[in-house]
Parts: sequence; structure tokens; C-alpha cells
Amino acid sequence: MKRTLLSKILFFPFNFLLEIKNVFGSSKLYFKAFFTFIFLISINNLNAQCNSGATAGTVSSNNNKLCVGVTEGFWSAGGWDSGTWSSSNPSVLEVISSSKGNATIKALAPGVANVIYTLTQPNCSTVKTSQKQITVYEALGTTGEITGFTPQCPGNTGQVYSIPPVANATKYDWKLPSGWVITAGANTNSITVTTSSTAGNLKVEVSNDCRTNEAKYLYVNITNGKTAKPTINASGPTTFCQGGSVVLTSSIEDNYLWSNGETTRSITVTAPGTYSVITKKNDYVCPSNASNSIAVNVQAGLTFTNQPQDLIACEGQSGTFSVTASASNATYQWQYSANGSTNWTNTNGVQGVSGHNTATLNLTNLPLSYSDYYVRCVARSSTTCPANTNTNSNTAKLTVNPSLKITSQSTATQTKCLNDAFTPLTVTATASGTVTYQWFSNTAATTTNGTALGASNGARTSSYTPQSTTSGTLYYYAVVTSSCGTATTAISEAMITKQANIAPTVGTIKQPTCTTPSGSVVLENVPTSGRLLESRGTVYNYTTSGTTYEISGLAPGTYKFAIDDNCTRVYSSDIVILPGNVWNGTKWSGGTPSLNDPIQFTGNYTAETDLNGCSCTIDNGAIVTIKSGATLTIANSIDVNSGSLVFENSSNLIQKSNAKNTGSISYIRTSPPIFQKDYLYWSTPVTPQKLVDVSSSTPANFYYGNDGTQWVRTNRESNMIVGKGYIIRGPSNYTNTNKQEFTTTFKGIPNNGDLEGESLTAMKSHLIGN
Repeated sequence: MKRTLLSKILFFPFNFLLEIKNVFGSSKLYFKAFFTFIFLISINNLNAQCNSGATAGTVSSNNNKLCVGVTEGFWSAGGWDSGTWSSSNPSVLEVISSSKGNATIKALAPGVANVIYTLTQPNCSTVKTSQKQITVYEALGTTGEITGFTPQCPGNTGQVYSIPPVANATKYDWKLPSGWVITAGANTNSITVTTSSTAGNLKVEVSNDCRTNEAKYLYVNITNGKTAKPTINASGPTTFCQGGSVVLTSSIEDNYLWSNGETTRSITVTAPGTYSVITKKNDYVCPSNASNSIAVNVQAGLTFTNQPQDLIACEGQSGTFSVTASASNATYQWQYSANGSTNWTNTNGVQGVSGHNTATLNLTNLPLSYSDYYVRCVARSSTTCPANTNTNSNTAKLTVNPSLKITSQSTATQTKCLNDAFTPLTVTATASGTVTYQWFSNTAATTTNGTALGASNGARTSSYTPQSTTSGTLYYYAVVTSSCGTATTAISEAMITKQANIAPTVGTIKQPTCTTPSGSVVLENVPTSGRLLESRGTVYNYTTSGTTYEISGLAPGTYKFAIDDNCTRVYSSDIVILPGNVWNGTKWSGGTPSLNDPIQFTGNYTAETDLNGCSCTIDNGAIVTIKSGATLTIANSIDVNSGSLVFENSSNLIQKSNAKNTGSISYIRTSPPIFQKDYLYWSTPVTPQKLVDVSSSTPANFYYGNDGTQWVRTNRESNMIVGKGYIIRGPSNYTNTNKQEFTTTFKGIPNNGDLEGESLTAMKSHLIGN
């Protein structure tokens, strides 16, 4: 590959001290020299580019065909030497070693493979290759020595020369002396020849597609001395039954070569054919001509050309065992045995079995009890050799497998939410061998026209898990298959996947009133029956004829509701039940209050005109002021929880029931102008109220009550009795020359209902007030 040289010059300074001594040794001269050596160092750096001249060349070798076990050298002719070698099939050809464009390859097994040379360049995507196809053959065996008679006589016929068969040979190339003729066995390991008058070498060269072995030679002389022709005799009949034999014997000589290759004087013949022998004296003579021939005939006995085969059948099915006998007039008898070797019994009379005396045994409606028995056929013929002798066929085994039965399955209805797990559906089947399953779904409760469910989620096993990814109702069944048939399960009960919940829609909200002290809400888009769950846990079981349902009895608070079907709950928007008609500092939640509205103040409010309500509650520090001339009319209680309720002078509070009030109010009253000496009549509208708090600037001895007979000075630190009237003189800071209005504020729980004060004496005058 092309390389680029990058040069860098480095300077190395050296101090060199030169010492010179004079030849007389009397003095020393020292010279100090400084030399700077400059070294040029070249550093090779690969140029990261493709070289268009790079080539893989041509993969070359001396042979295209190799025998197993042989190694062969390969090279890349004209190619760069930095490539790599490989085999397209390493099980056929293996790279043993490689170096600089050369490789040694070993043939491992018969087949075809390519030897590949691959050239790559760093940082270059171009890959260049060259390859050569090699065929590998089985290894050729070793060639043995040629055997046969020598010397020969001119014109001798039937002379046999041979070598042992050579493994994986495809060609035997025989070369004979001039005039010799191969009369049989050309291109085989054994030839039969007719000689001529020419002596010479017999040569055989054995080869296959990948190798040619070294040739073998046998020199054969020619002589005129010839061994006399032998004779052969048979020891008995030359026609006999299969399994018999006859002995053929030659006249006496030194050496024997029978037509079947045997070399003894006598041979025992069991196979049909024509037999002869050539003999030879040990003297320097040629072999004899072939002896007389004897034809041997072997008559076949009865045989079975087709044997009975093992039979595997299913319970209740039919089957057959059959044979084919060599004799067309054979008679048959079928037999059975429990162990296949002893106690054979004729099949005649066995239930469901027919054809006992034919070539085919028929079995119908097979029971399990017949399984693991063995059968055989006994045949005989009057025309076979020997005649009328029983011949037994091979034994064959009968296996009866149980029929496919579904013994149990799970079918109960299940209801699940979207993406929740169903309990798997299972089926139990009894059968022999491999059992397969396929589950189906159906929108109808039937086992026809279902949809096959593939292999997911156990759909091809005995246990399938239905999926809940889509809402709706499906039914399931399985088709079970074995070697003994197919069965379909019953249809399952409904597998219900609930649809995704949606939040109920909030309809009409009714706030509490005096007549209905709790609120209600109408929820829309709900099922006709079921459960509604309030976010804090309250459950409402309901039934409705439409798609709306009203929930009543809701105390003040914030609510939201969801359809509760044990699936994911989606809650409605907030439903706010107010304590009544609420003033938030800006407006009333339910418009201008009426006497039927519980009213609540959470923000400051000033009543310029009359205000009505069922009840009145003040929260959140609100300041409520009833202006002069306005009347607050409440049917039930007043509850000041946080804040204040102020009644200005000439305003009024009217309560229409005996409800109990809580919390303090401020009740302001202003008298007409008075002198200091004037007394004002007072009774308290609130509890508790001290006398001194009505007019704290009045001296202590000017507070009086009346006992029905006279005015009685009263301790001003005492609480005013509800319903009792009092008189209090004007404050000390007032004068008796100029009259002034007097204003006081009563603070406490407003009195309401039937008032119970002090006991009164009949027929006397008392001062009372409310």
C-alpha cells in the first residue's frame, strides 16, 4: 500500500572534550569543543486513502481436485501479499497456514468449496477478492498385488487375473501383453483373458477423480507345456431347496482356481450358478483350460416379500396387518402373542378381528385391551421347496392409544377492568403422544366461527389468559388435537371487560334551605344501577330508570363522585354545598336571601334595608352591620363564629322561633337628649350584660331596679336580669343645663325565645323589658 513519509528534524547538542597529550608527556593540552549533531528521523505514517492499484490477483494451485486428507499449496498470482485466506466451507477445506499471499489448504471431507483471497486497505471501504473452486473426493485406497497364473500357453482361454478391490476407486486400467484379449471384467479389479504367444507384463493402474495410484505389474511368461484339463464332479443333486448345498470336487492337481475365485480342490456351493475350475501343475507349465461346467439350481422356499409392520392406532379405530408371500397359492393363518415369542394363538374368534386366513388381518373398533399384543402370519405352499412347510413372518406390535378426551375445563364468568388480568382458562385432556391446543375467541356463545388467537398468552397451550385491552364481552373455547383425533371444549361463560369509566356529569345543585336543611345534587350520565363513591369514602348504592340520579342529604362541604365498579375511578368536578345563601364580601351565592334561606357571611356586609333569613351565621372574621332603620329577620338561630354582628341605633333584630343563639353581637342604642339628672329606662337584649357597661360614667349609687313597691339601688357590677327593667342616671360628665343624646352598646349573645327573669308579685307594678 502507498505510504507517505513525514519528516521531523531533531537537534541533539553534545559537549565533546578533546584531550591531546604531547609525545614527551611533559605537558597536556586540553581542547574543549562543542559539536552539534543533526539527526534526520523519518516517521512512517499510513496514508488513510484507497489505492486504486491494489489487487487480489488470481487464486492459483496445481490441482483443482483433491482427495480427503491431502494438503495443497495456493498462491495469489499477481496479487498484493497483505491479504487474508479463507474457505467458503471450512468443513470441506481448512486453511492450515498462510503468509504473504501464500496458503496451505487441507481437504477434510468430500464436497465443493472455494478458496478465497481477500484484500482490504485500512480506512478504505473497498474490499477486493479472488477465489478458486476446489472439489474434494474420498481418499483412494491402496492398490494390491496382481494375482494369477504364470507362465501361460498361447491361446489359453478363461484365465483370471485380479487385485483386491481398492476403496473409492472409479477406474481400473489394465494393460496386457500384445495379442492378449480381455473377455470379461474390463475396468474392474478382476479380469478374464485369452492369452497370446507373447510374454510380458500385465499392468493395472487404479484411480479416482482426485488421484491415480502407482501401477502394479505381473510378468507372465509363455510356454508350450500345459496342464491337462481337469474334470469336476458333484457330491449330490445340483438342484436343491434354498438352504441346501452341494460339494463340487476337481480332479487332483497341484493348484486350483474355481470360477467363483476359490482355490481348494473341493468347494461347497449354496448359490445357483455355473461352476468350473482351472488347474496348474507346479512345473513350468501353463494352466489348464477350464474344466467341464456344472450348473447348480437352488429352488426358492416360501418367503415373505412384504412383512407385517407395527401398527399404532387409536381406541375405537380400525387397522390392518398384511403380508405378501412368494407363492401365489400360499395359505395363511394369523396368530397373536402377549410377548411376541411364545404362546402363539390363532386369531380366529377374537372379537373385532377378521381375515384370519388371508394375507390381510383386519381389526375394527380397537379396544385399549388389545394394546401391546404381537401378531404374525404363518404361511405354507404346496409348490415351494420344501412343500407344505410352515413359514413364519416377522412379528409386528399392535399399540392402541386412548382416544382424545377432555376431562375438565374452567368456564366461569369473569368481569375485569381494562388492562386487569383475567384468571387463565384451562383445559385438561387425556391422550397419548403429543397434544396440541388452539384457543379461539367469539363474540357469541358458540364454538363455531371463532377467531384463532395465535400463540400469545398461552393460546397454544392448555392454559390461556384472556386479555382485557378492549372493553366488551367475549367467549372462549379451545380445539385440542392429538394423534387420536380432535376435540373442542365447551364454550366458556362470558369474559367481560368493562369499558373505561368516565366521570359523572354534575347537574342541578340544590343548596340547603330552612325547610330542607341539607343540599343535593343531580349526577348525569350514570348507569341505570350500581354504586357511586364519594371521594371521602361514602358509598351510594342506587337504581335509576334513566341516566341521572339525585343524591340528597348533603351537609355543607365540597363533594365529588365517581362511578364505582371496582375499576379505575374518575371523579366528577367539585360540588360545593354551602351552609346556605353565602355573602362572600361581594355577592350572595343564591341571590337576595329570603326567609327560607340560611344565610352566611364570610365577608363584610352592610344592610341598608331589611334582610331576611332562615338562620344567620358569621364566619371568617366578617363584620356585618345592620344600619339604622333596617331590620334583620331570622327564622331560627344566629351564630357568630368568627367576626361581628353590629346593630346600629334604630335597627331591629326579629327571630321567629325559640332557636338558641351562639356568639356575641353588638347592639347600639341612642336615647333622646338628657340632662345629667335624668334617668333612662333600660333592659338588656343580650346575655350577659353588666349594668356598669351600659353607662360606666354614672356614679355607683344611681343604678336602680324595682321590686314592685319601690326603687331599689342595684350593684352596678351585677349582670342585668333578662326581662327586667332598670333605671340609670345620666353620666357625670353630662350637665343639667344642656341636654345631650346618650349612646350605649350592648354586647353578648342575643336573647331569644321565651324569657325567664325574676319572679314578679301579683297586683304590683314592675318594670320589664326585652
